[in-house]
Amino acid sequence: MAAALQAYHEWLPIRTPDMADLRKIYRSFDFGQLLSLHMLETRLLARDKPIEVNDLLNPATATVARSELASPTRQMLGNDQLNWLSTRMGNSKATWQVLGQQVLMGRMEFPASVLVTIDPANPANTTAAGQTAGQKAVNDYLTAKGTAAQAPSLLTAAQKDLLDTSKNPKLGYNLDAWDGYPVAREIVLATAASQGKRLVVLAGDTHNAWCSELTTFSGTKVGQEFATPGVSSPGLEEYLPTIPPAQTVQIFRGVVDTLKFADASRRGFLMMRFTPTAATGTWHLLDSVKNKTYTVNSSSSYTLAA
Repeated sequence: MAAALQAYHEWLPIRTPDMADLRKIYRSFDFGQLLSLHMLETRLLARDKPIEVNDLLNPATATVARSELASPTRQMLGNDQLNWLSTRMGNSKATWQVLGQQVLMGRMEFPASVLVTIDPANPANTTAAGQTAGQKAVNDYLTAKGTAAQAPSLLTAAQKDLLDTSKNPKLGYNLDAWDGYPVAREIVLATAASQGKRLVVLAGDTHNAWCSELTTFSGTKVGQEFATPGVSSPGLEEYLPTIPPAQTVQIFRGVVDTLKFADASRRGFLMMRFTPTAATGTWHLLDSVKNKTYTVNSSSSYTLAA
């Protein structure tokens, strides 16, 4: 790790904030009264070890793993960085508070009944029978969810169990992201809300494009997250090869209520535009990064009003 940190600071264009501790790269940039950009460190400085999804799903380990997941002391940023961020946002008079950081903060949670059938770490799930079981689990959950919204009196006992989070809890499928640190995320969002800030979070890491509402445990919207796809690295289309990308997006949008946009197959980049009245993210998506000739689609965008 020490060698990697040395290489990072010697070869990447960064003004090193603390030569005594190369992990401390969090810093802020003010762009007039328009926005304050707070660059966070969520990898090496203070984060606790990620929890494995299998430990949450396995009855033998679920109780301990879920208790650890919900622990109020579980750290993503660490107290020093969190206090720094709270002070910087509190003192800022800019219209927008923007967090530049590494991993998805939006809630990407799936019911356990679905996760056990689509977990790519389980070899049984990659077989034809496993893929069929996964599709059935998704359809059963979405059907129950739709029935509850349209005609709740028609719900069967089995469907009620699927929607009962005490029997079928919703869990993050990627616990390396903020879904693996729910209390730490709640503190950041609650801090921005209590300060009355307009919050925008930027993220990457998943290789796919996303846009999600950021909500507290109570469901209160605090801000918006814009996530960039990878420039070249493959995403969900490679991890879920038997499911058409359009269907993957349909599943995510159906299960995750706060998800407003997703692209599950194309590479590209995200451009953000901030004005005093709005923050707009536009995804520039290529039909191929393996050919010299390609087309760029820039029709996907999302605007958050100030």
